[in-house]
Amino acid sequence: MTDILHLLKNLPKDHREDFDGRSWENPYKPGIRSALWQEQEYWRHWNRFKEATGSWPVWSIVYHVFFIVGTIAQLFCLVMLGEMRRLPVGDWLLLTIVLTGIWAIVRYAGRRWVRKYEADAYAKAEAESSYYIRPG
Repeated sequence: MTDILHLLKNLPKDHREDFDGRSWENPYKPGIRSALWQEQEYWRHWNRFKEATGSWPVWSIVYHVFFIVGTIAQLFCLVMLGEMRRLPVGDWLLLTIVLTGIWAIVRYAGRRWVRKYEADAYAKAEAESSYYIRPG
């Protein structure tokens, strides 16, 4: 196993690939294509999770959708508050900083929770498969 890891570390960056033979680095510059590439990676990961455990990672998908919708809603609300000039600039800036900080905490705590959920699901599926006896 350590020989394989040693080989992977010493490969040129152009030749590093994931399990499907695709490059594991984002081939696009930041922008919409990069975001769509990242979404494709999420779907590929969820599909591998389903193949390994037999069920979709529901909480991971729910968290991902929640985070995207929440980010868009927060951005929309902050822009609308700024455009309507309902808040003084200082208060608007403070609100923006506080909400962004809270959103960052939600993101990192949620990602940790999702990783724990997926690791537990993998462990459960592996434990169940090791005790499986075929009938007959």
